[in-house]
Amino acid sequence: MKIFKDFQAWQLILLLCLGACQPVGHNTAELIDPWLRDRTLESVRLAGQVGTSIISTDWRDDAHGTITLNLIVNSIDLSAVRVEEIVLKDLGEYTPTASVKAGDTIDLSDGQGEIVVTAFNGETRTYIISYSGTTLFNGTFAFAAEKSSLTWGDATYCFLAGGPDADVRTGNIYDHLGAAWNKDEGRWPNDELDNVVSFKQTYYDQDNNCQYGTFLNLPGEDGLYANFVYREVPEDEPENAFEKDCNSIYRLIPQGKGRWSNEVGSDVFAFYDYSDDTYSNPVGEVQLLQAGTYTIEYPGATVATSWCPGTITVADVAFTRLYTYDSYVDHGDLVASFMADNVRQVWWLMTRTSDGCLENHDALIAEIQ
Repeated sequence: MKIFKDFQAWQLILLLCLGACQPVGHNTAELIDPWLRDRTLESVRLAGQVGTSIISTDWRDDAHGTITLNLIVNSIDLSAVRVEEIVLKDLGEYTPTASVKAGDTIDLSDGQGEIVVTAFNGETRTYIISYSGTTLFNGTFAFAAEKSSLTWGDATYCFLAGGPDADVRTGNIYDHLGAAWNKDEGRWPNDELDNVVSFKQTYYDQDNNCQYGTFLNLPGEDGLYANFVYREVPEDEPENAFEKDCNSIYRLIPQGKGRWSNEVGSDVFAFYDYSDDTYSNPVGEVQLLQAGTYTIEYPGATVATSWCPGTITVADVAFTRLYTYDSYVDHGDLVASFMADNVRQVWWLMTRTSDGCLENHDALIAEIQ
């Protein structure tokens, strides 16, 4: 009897096991080799593109992907953006195909476009292209005349900060010693005030992401440029007059015509003689500031903010240049200690009058010797 019961128990266990092994609706669809359905877009580069493309996919929705890039929008026709390069994952005979190839164009005029990649087995993935816009530099500028908060000197475009670490003073170039400049002697910063500056972008190097161009700094009706020759005559010792040519300090944009370069995305511009068509030997650099209020401060130095401006406000745009020194020149009580020597920063306040260069920019470039 015990043997019979053991046999029944084993039969029950066997039946339960067989029942557990029956199919329960699992997906038994045929598996596809992954390389047959691969739709990987490894890289793409469009005309006027800055930097590399960011390509993303989502495993939860592998029929779609995104391409994000940065384009120079004022150098291309957005309705027909040329494909410079497109690279798909190399799978030999199973390599996917794309809806465009190098040399084709994509319409991005609505702000987006697409590239469709088709796998060997016919599955597709649509990559949506979106872009942010960068603008190449062109423009026409006039000089802006303002007084500093000190209101001591004439209104002008040229502002400065200067002095040794213990006493950095700020203001415009006429504030602290207007008598250091003399119009009758041809030493007058505001002779530049009626000038016009024109920048034209002529070439963009996609490989190093730099733009190049020409500039004009044209005199106004008076035909004059500023001549930054500083002369200080002590009242009690006129025989000890101090004089220094400060054009290398205060002249931010060269006279006449020249060339410029800029890494796209940077606010630093380098200037070159016009004859330097290889852009090899810069003669100066400036930083372009947009509208805003900027704090005047320098590491390890004290700005005399108790009576000098501690900020500078740019209403439209400004060019500026910083200077650093290993040591400082002490002229005792002379204002030259921060106006002629130890100048730390110079600003030229400007107004953009046009987003393009002068209409006759190229003709004027050809005329100027």
